[in-house]
Amino acid sequence: MATIAQTAQVVSGKEWTVGLSMQDAAWTAETADHTFQTMPLHEVTLPTIGTVEAGGIWSGTTGMLEKDIENFRTTQGGENTWSFSMYGEVTWLARFMAGVTFDHTQATTKHTFEFSSSNAAARPSIGQGMGTPDAVTGPFVWTIAFKSPRSNEGLTMYNAVLRSLTVTFDPSSNEGRAYYEGEFVSFHSILQEQNHSGTWELAPAGAPNYLMSGFTTHTLDVDDNTNNVLTLASASFEFNNNATRIGFNEDGNADGISVGVPQMDITGSITCKMDDTIDLGAANNPLQDFVTAGKTGTLNLEIGDGTVSSTGEMDIIAEIMYNGQPEADLANEAGVMWNLPFKVVQPTSSGASSGIAFQMILEDGVASSVWT
Repeated sequence: MATIAQTAQVVSGKEWTVGLSMQDAAWTAETADHTFQTMPLHEVTLPTIGTVEAGGIWSGTTGMLEKDIENFRTTQGGENTWSFSMYGEVTWLARFMAGVTFDHTQATTKHTFEFSSSNAAARPSIGQGMGTPDAVTGPFVWTIAFKSPRSNEGLTMYNAVLRSLTVTFDPSSNEGRAYYEGEFVSFHSILQEQNHSGTWELAPAGAPNYLMSGFTTHTLDVDDNTNNVLTLASASFEFNNNATRIGFNEDGNADGISVGVPQMDITGSITCKMDDTIDLGAANNPLQDFVTAGKTGTLNLEIGDGTVSSTGEMDIIAEIMYNGQPEADLANEAGVMWNLPFKVVQPTSSGASSGIAFQMILEDGVASSVWT
């Protein structure tokens, strides 16, 4: 029997690198020598390989242990996932938003993501025969390369969709920087023993981060009043497009991916100080909004002067409905705070969709052509 000699080398997890590229060919992985955008991760994790398996001792087996042949496992029909988290660098949010919402328009380097009565954001076609993706309008399907410091030991996850994304603004965490957390999913087998020999592009040195302290506007419709100014303590948005497998090919991989079925879920929460603009008194009482069926309010958040003309500026409009009771935190040592959980809904007029449900506009100085 051959014996492999040990080495004294210790491999650090910090030597691993993860690269992302929007696929520029239909339903086909980018090759190992492709150019990837290096994700600025502090901790690298590897994808979880989904399997379908079963096992157990068969009848007629002598003894108390199951045999090797009494076990079944296959990757066909499995769901491969990879979760990431990173600081809120300005140059990365647009591609994540495009990836999770499948809605994107671009004016040079200004990016818009919108669900509204005039832009219902049709469900994308992803799968066999999908055609060549457009760098601006998608559909946004990705290859993710996990580059090992050792040759021919990398992994490639392809035909991946960003299923969920959470964007958090909280001055008490991450030095006040925004934070991104997401999950990619793929229904195609992970490629193993890869040698990622192409160019790996880094974000600009000192790339700016979104900061909680950068918000210049934070207003919310409360009870009978519109555009009440909040003393904002934190805010978060979670997007989930409910991506799932459609069908099988001869290798057990998916024929396609369903996105936005039954719906796109946008939820979140804001924390703000209880004061004259949001309290338990008449006209400013969020509990009245909670107990009134179908009651919504418009949330406005802005970084910058509202023009979204400089790198790092951003506007968010969300029509929200509370999906849990607004809670007054009386034990908070910094003063009484409201915790307001919500979901985003499409507003209506006389039963017909009317106006903006959700809109994010951001300027990041980067055209989507670099995502591929």
